[in-house]
Amino acid sequence: MQGDATKNLHAFWDDLLGPSTVKAKTVIKTAKNLPAADATKASDLNVGHWVDEGVQNAKVVVYIAPVQLGAGPFVLTKKYQKEQRIRWE
Repeated sequence: MQGDATKNLHAFWDDLLGPSTVKAKTVIKTAKNLPAADATKASDLNVGHWVDEGVQNAKVVVYIAPVQLGAGPFVLTKKYQKEQRIRWE
């Protein structure tokens, strides 16, 4: 990785809510501020539904410009990074 502009896509999403080095106390505090899970989705134990939802999210949220089909590398523009952070705040 060479700074924010060329950050690895996987690492970007892993660290979206905070770096992986964050302390457990901070994670717990942040988790308390998350909205409650949708009860219907939370009770759905069909793994196929989870996979379908993940694939759909990847298509409409993650793999959008500047990320394209192919091996890359792709530059994660400041605009892409900002929009994703706002989406998940």
